[in-house]
Amino acid sequence: MKLERAHGEIADIMPEERVLIDQPMSEHTTFKTGGKADLLVLPASRSQFKNALRLLYAYDVPYFVMGRGSNIIVGDKGIRGAVVKLSDAFGSISIDGEYVSVEAGAKNKSLVVAGHKEGLVGLEFLAGVPGSVGGAVAMNAGAYGGEIKQHLTEVEIVDGKFAKRKIVAAELGLSYRSSNIQNSNKYITKAVFRLEKGDVEKAVEYINELGEKRREKQPLKFPSAGSIFKRPVGYYAGTLIEQAGLKGYSIGDAQVSEKHAGFIINKGNASSKDILTLINYIQERVYSKEGVKLETEVKLIGEF
Repeated sequence: MKLERAHGEIADIMPEERVLIDQPMSEHTTFKTGGKADLLVLPASRSQFKNALRLLYAYDVPYFVMGRGSNIIVGDKGIRGAVVKLSDAFGSISIDGEYVSVEAGAKNKSLVVAGHKEGLVGLEFLAGVPGSVGGAVAMNAGAYGGEIKQHLTEVEIVDGKFAKRKIVAAELGLSYRSSNIQNSNKYITKAVFRLEKGDVEKAVEYINELGEKRREKQPLKFPSAGSIFKRPVGYYAGTLIEQAGLKGYSIGDAQVSEKHAGFIINKGNASSKDILTLINYIQERVYSKEGVKLETEVKLIGEF
């Protein structure tokens, strides 16, 4: 009853086609696995997002806020309550001089391309990182020596009292694949980056070089969540997994990629349980063989 009432009121503040019942999360995650969410909300503005959260809270409906599903594993039994997904309709980008303001649902590559159109460079490493800007900021995404924190100046959030606030980047506690936004009741709605004028042609060449490296080294043809494990201090997760003899190892249709052991891929019909079982086995095997505890980057959501 609470879910139905929340659904009805949320549908009053945004088009009905953006408030959906019993949505299979396999259609909203890059792993292409996961059961149904009781309710999926797709806000198209920061005000819709804030008001949807307020209504879900008022009706005591548990909710999870996600971007493009690139860093999560949703349980096969689905998600009880609501999922609020930030995507293209929540992805406007504006530029003022060297400052680029972008809503949390924008694709990472869209942010890079928008900067290039104004002659601004610096975020090229982000072009090949899957997912949305909000998620990238929350985990301080990085690749090939670049990190979000090198260019982020401030974020706009909705806090636990559903008030909008601005926070300067220095207060976010940005570190390797982490920030104090993670696992909090604060949600990023907008981020502001300071870039610099530069040679866009060379920047595009660099993006193409990084893209070629990814195609050579990463299993981009299969559904995955990117790197499953954080890099242990002094090691590389993929190397440890390979040394433990697990490259190519499968449980069901979940497989340690033969191309890069730091990735788990869905070969076609993997379940979330297959993936989670494989993750646990990798952690146990690597600890047994190498004495290193692997910590996951991905989040587990819902009922397994």
